[in-house]
Order: sequence, then structure tokens, then C-alpha cells
Amino acid sequence: GVSDSAQNQFSQIFNLLTQVQEHEMVIKHAMEEQTTGSGQILEAIKAINDITSQVKDGSGNMIAGSEEVLKEMQKVISITREVDVSMDDMNVCLGDINIAIEGVNNVTQETKASIDMLSGEVEKFTV
Repeated sequence: GVSDSAQNQFSQIFNLLTQVQEHEMVIKHAMEEQTTGSGQILEAIKAINDITSQVKDGSGNMIAGSEEVLKEMQKVISITREVDVSMDDMNVCLGDINIAIEGVNNVTQETKASIDMLSGEVEKFTV
């Protein structure tokens, strides 16, 4: 009866909270990837700056330096794409979390209504 319904609702709440925790882990992982990607971008930019200095110092090394700059730029482009994908994943996860929160709120409202109804029924039996 009401006990089974309340137990079912608490089970649903637990499941939704578990989903929220899983989504939080996905977001945390994506944020860690983004942090790593940002560090790699800074390293790549530093490498580009180092290569540019070498080109200024020796015109004989200009062709080799240009090839290295191109490689580093390709790394920056690749890392930027990874960061974009991570941001998209975070946005999807945030949407999922919002849906899960709405579900928890709905179950909470249903639980409150059930408790109120149960309280009303119990009051009928109190003398």
C-alpha cells in the first residue's frame, strides 16, 4: 500500500541521485581533460615561441623551424578540438543533470503528497 509506494519512491530517488553522481563524475572527467588540454596548449605556444626565436637567430634554420611551427600548430588545433568536444560533453551532461534534478523534484513532490495523504489518514484514526 502506502508503505510500498513510499519505498518505491525512495528507491526512485536513490536511483536518480546515483545518476546525478555518475553525471558529476563525467563532468569532473571532462573538466580534468579540459585542464590537461589547456596546459598542453600553453606548452605548444611556448614551443612555438621558442621556435620563432630560433628562426630569427639563424636564417639557415628557417625552413626546419617553419616545419616545427606547423607541427605545433597542428597540435594546438588538435588540442582545441579535444577541448571543444569536452565542452560539448559537459553541456550534454549538464542537461542530463538538469533532467535528473527535475525527476528528483517530481519524486519529492509525489513523496510529500503521499506523506500528506498518509498523515491525513492517520489523523482519522487518532482519538
